[in-house]
Amino acid sequence: MSRSIKFRNALLCEHVIMGANRKPTLIGVYAGDILVREFPAQIWVGCYIEVIVDQALANRHIELEVKVDRKVVATLGLEAPKDAEGRMVALPVPSALMRIAKPGDVSFTLKADGYRPTKAVSAHFDLGSPEDFD
Repeated sequence: MSRSIKFRNALLCEHVIMGANRKPTLIGVYAGDILVREFPAQIWVGCYIEVIVDQALANRHIELEVKVDRKVVATLGLEAPKDAEGRMVALPVPSALMRIAKPGDVSFTLKADGYRPTKAVSAHFDLGSPEDFD
């Protein structure tokens, strides 16, 4: 398990929509901390990851583990297409409504047999100031 899953881009956003020719539309991209008006908060979070599929990863089951403050809150199963070897594959993760009780961290980690868990993207939840929402 010495290698990491290779990826090119990973973004958190409110919504991911796959359009024509698998071109993604990302709505409400989080550019840094995810700021909320108050806690507890409910926010939509989706994720878009571009994975580079090597020979060993082709046709293999990939898990995407979502953690809030190091606690697993969701696990999604994804399949790397067997004809994807040597290519970049888009993995759009549908949006989910997250209930956040207090400031903390969210992370999205890729896992597959024979690979180290690979954190693709993470962010910090925190209170914003009133001008952040004007």
